[in-house]
Amino acid sequence: MGALLAYLKDSQLKIDNKQIDNASRSISIVWKNYLFSRSHDEAQRAAIIYTFFTICKKQKVNPFQGLNHTLKNIKSINHNNL
Repeated sequence: MGALLAYLKDSQLKIDNKQIDNASRSISIVWKNYLFSRSHDEAQRAAIIYTFFTICKKQKVNPFQGLNHTLKNIKSINHNNL
């Protein structure tokens, strides 16, 4: 019961989860589409691309510029520090 009423103690917590629900709805539709991919690798590549564009949208980054920057700098990234 305490977890349910936590929003009463913290005025910054919202009881409405509409934003999260709306954000996850499009992801659910895409996941269903991946069920019809010809292979696991094809579905995985599509998921990576979709995730990239979703992150660009959320961060208000132009996807073309973001992809261009990523491809130009991918060799210089120290992957051990990710």
